[in-house]
Amino acid sequence: MFKFWKTNKPFLILLYYAIGFGLVIGTHHLYPTNMVGPGLDFPAVVIYLLINALFFGKTLFHIFKKTAPALDIVFMLVINVTGFMSIVLLLFTPANAY
Repeated sequence: MFKFWKTNKPFLILLYYAIGFGLVIGTHHLYPTNMVGPGLDFPAVVIYLLINALFFGKTLFHIFKKTAPALDIVFMLVINVTGFMSIVLLLFTPANAY
């Protein structure tokens, strides 16, 4: 059985980010947040940010405990920063632009 918490490979972290980013975009197209009120994209963004914080914490754990190879840690840091910057970019983009 595959355990979510034991993901130490940068590819799996990238896969989780790609799925989460796709869900944020999909929920925005399905029912966006607008002047009427919050839509489905609001909880998706919150969940995406929480998962981003979780993965960043795991990456910091690997850095301080030195449990992963140096190249994997660099890839994990790049993926975490890119994931965070993608959601920040989406939050500052007008709602009808994506």
